[in-house]
Amino acid sequence: MAKTTSPRRSDASRARASQKRAAQRARVLKEVVADLERGRGTRAAKVFCNGQDHGLFPTGNGLPRWLLKSIGKEATGKLVDAFARFPCFYCENGLEPCETCNGRGTIADSLICEACAGLSVTRCGFCDGSGFVTNNVVPPGLRVVVLTERTNWASDRIKTLLQKPVPKGASTDPVKAAKRCAMQLLDLGRQMGVFENTVVAAKDLAQTHPRSKQKLAKLVGLCCQTAVDAQTRIWELAGQMSMCSKVQAEAPDVDESVRRRAERGAAFYESLAASKTLAGTALEHPYLQRAVAKLSRASRKRSRGEQ
Repeated sequence: MAKTTSPRRSDASRARASQKRAAQRARVLKEVVADLERGRGTRAAKVFCNGQDHGLFPTGNGLPRWLLKSIGKEATGKLVDAFARFPCFYCENGLEPCETCNGRGTIADSLICEACAGLSVTRCGFCDGSGFVTNNVVPPGLRVVVLTERTNWASDRIKTLLQKPVPKGASTDPVKAAKRCAMQLLDLGRQMGVFENTVVAAKDLAQTHPRSKQKLAKLVGLCCQTAVDAQTRIWELAGQMSMCSKVQAEAPDVDESVRRRAERGAAFYESLAASKTLAGTALEHPYLQRAVAKLSRASRKRSRGEQ
């Protein structure tokens, strides 16, 4: 004869399981908060992800509200920030050595490597040069708020960079001036990588988070508008790098190999500045460029309609 479980025993078993899970949830949240308080944001994010993988936390769009109630506003803000700054698994700051030129910046006969634009590094293929993990690593319920935080951070960073003048000094120290231009160029490229990831992620999130469609559209608009200003600075930097190379090529007593590379660099960066395109280089972000072009077309169409 088959054994049967009494309703009381079944209810008691479920109650014990629920208590056990609640205790596990409390321990994990305590560890997350402790890591956040110690400034170990990446570890806190990993611990939280592990807890969610074990079904301890909500997975839906109500997760931010649940976190506010469970760990408070300050800790929730820190956790969102930790996911927004979660570093890419495969690179450092969105960059990796250029495979085309083996990190030299030039190929045969001192030709500037177009793949890395002579910078010796290219954007990481996993994070698209943003330096952060892609949005699908973030818990689903936090993806919109994390994307917003990350995009705003990149926008603020670009605005800070644009407040600074284009590095000068080509006539006095062209090598140092060119390096400063290159550093700013790479910094702008990283933020553009963040924007491109936002453009791609927003399209998917609009399907899974329909209530956030308007917010996501505004994020994409912010990316496109800020990217236009960033592109203008990129052309200015390329022009300044061309000038630095010209000065270096014309310097007396310069080694012939250095002169040849400088001449090639002057021509390359002058062409890059005049072409107004980054196609084929490490600084190209095609999805972002398409979004910018689409927004520009829509703006022109509205203008014609108003007239």
